[in-house]
Amino acid sequence: MLLVAVLALGGSVLLVASGMLGSAVTGFGHTVGDMFGAVTGPGATAVPTAVAVPGTPHLVVPTNAYTNQPAWDVQGFAPDSAVGKGDSVRIYVNGKVAREQQLGPTANFTVPAVPIPLGRSSITATIVGPSGESAQSAPISVVFSNVPPAVILSAPVDGAVINGGTVTVSGRTRTGATVVVRNDNTGQSNTAVATKALFSIVVTIGPGTNNLSVTATDQAGNTTTKTIKVIGGSGQTTVSLHMSNARLAITSLPKSVSMVVTVLDQNGAPLNGAQVAFTLQVPGLTPVTYDATTANGLATWTTMIPKDGVVTGNSLVTVLVTTPDGKQLTKTASIAIV
Repeated sequence: MLLVAVLALGGSVLLVASGMLGSAVTGFGHTVGDMFGAVTGPGATAVPTAVAVPGTPHLVVPTNAYTNQPAWDVQGFAPDSAVGKGDSVRIYVNGKVAREQQLGPTANFTVPAVPIPLGRSSITATIVGPSGESAQSAPISVVFSNVPPAVILSAPVDGAVINGGTVTVSGRTRTGATVVVRNDNTGQSNTAVATKALFSIVVTIGPGTNNLSVTATDQAGNTTTKTIKVIGGSGQTTVSLHMSNARLAITSLPKSVSMVVTVLDQNGAPLNGAQVAFTLQVPGLTPVTYDATTANGLATWTTMIPKDGVVTGNSLVTVLVTTPDGKQLTKTASIAIV
């Protein structure tokens, strides 16, 4: 092109002499312009190559979205277009950036120990690359709780006598908590999940004292344990007799004494409607009797031991209990008159 320009310049000198320079200059301009146009193309401008925004990642929904720790391992999959390019995955917790790390050689990723606050959190992720940041993934929800569940037992009462081979342990705790009732004496246990905060579990017991542990573990792994004991009875209707006085001085007479009969059925529950016949025989006096009927398993007789005619010795108290199904049981006790 330099050579062309030189030749054109030489030609223009000749044209000056002939008076044809104006038209020649115009033609030269068109010629050079056409030459450059052939090189660059008509009206061509530089256009930058477009870079695609990264695709959206996918987070794995956890099977158990509860934890008692203030951190969560976030797992997911990056789009194939982001693998092997040095892109990063960015984790958001409740709309704020919580953690970011570079993607590995495969699509799946785990971002460990992402900090989460107490309560329920919404977690999302994006892919970050040279072209910018992708749209946020669909959220997953996790719950951080470090408060142990309350355990409130409604039955049985601590120290209850159970005349049967099993006992039902009932109560309240956090909804969804797993409750285990274990007989520490036998090692036998049963499990249930609290529904609407309620649970009821049957566990076997043996004769004598049975120590029961009740452990509730909520979905986040927090646990609470309470213990009670029950007394395994004979499995038969039982009668007990309690005296207000086991010993009286003759000089303290006259004196009021009370006798209380407790009747429990074969399951250890109070037996209502049992007929109880009391007989009190005081040394030196004629025997006296009293009839009663159990209410809530109890029958009570209160009477006065007079002073006149009483001599020292043992006063004998006898009770005859007739159950509603016709069975008869007896119990005796004594009061020493000294």
